[in-house]
Amino acid sequence: MIHLIDRFTNQLKKGKYNAATVAAYRNYVYVFYNEFRDLPQSKLTDQLISDYIQELSQRKDSKEIAVQAGKAIKLFFEMIFNRKIQIKSTGKLIEQRDIHIFKRTEIQQIIQSTSNLKHKLMLCLTYNFGLSLSILLALKPEHISLQQLTFTIPHDQTKIMTLRIFPDLARLLEEYFAKYNPQNFLFENTKHQAMTPRSVQLMFHSCLEKAGYNAEATFHTLRHSFSVHSLESGMDIHLLQSILGHKYLRSTAIYLPFVVWNSTYIRLPLEEVTWS
Repeated sequence: MIHLIDRFTNQLKKGKYNAATVAAYRNYVYVFYNEFRDLPQSKLTDQLISDYIQELSQRKDSKEIAVQAGKAIKLFFEMIFNRKIQIKSTGKLIEQRDIHIFKRTEIQQIIQSTSNLKHKLMLCLTYNFGLSLSILLALKPEHISLQQLTFTIPHDQTKIMTLRIFPDLARLLEEYFAKYNPQNFLFENTKHQAMTPRSVQLMFHSCLEKAGYNAEATFHTLRHSFSVHSLESGMDIHLLQSILGHKYLRSTAIYLPFVVWNSTYIRLPLEEVTWS
């Protein structure tokens, strides 16, 4: 374990941390591992780390030390094991978020609630590819290839994913390009500027009302629903992680408690996935 702590120390030195912080963080991690030196790595759970930090904070004059130790341990696991520890600065576990998931039939009704071609396409793209609102609004016409039937998701400059467009969506896209002829962004206003997140949220809530739903949902609920439905349909969680653009598998795993496992395989609209 010492060699891992040494690697952590060297990475800190290469970063923005001063000598005092590097020495303190190294010591916090060393004390932590010395406390649990007989436990295998698999037993060092978030709950165990949470209990350790909270117990440390209860000692006399140790609250600030506990906070710093928590930061050091979380950073160690992130740098060395690419694992994000789900605890707060106080040491308490971050509770599972309350996520609303639409049923497939509800998704269909929400999409069918609008006759506006632009709005319908925004809903379809977001749900069928699990897009975040920021990525949706950053899309440009060149991200769509109707000739090759591919759709490129630009998560960032170094991570680009290309997915296959299925026929029904391709026809919707052809109709949209013919009617709107977008210039700078796939979804833009009359000044050829990207639509605002607020305008999209208002559009979505209007669709919810027309569909007869009073659920406390946001546009992002479409992405959540895509994720759960994909897992239910048999998609490998690592592939889902890549599609969503998550750095950590743990970020994708939050959807597992919402999955209703069914032995019947439901074909996803993602017919082919490639990376570039």
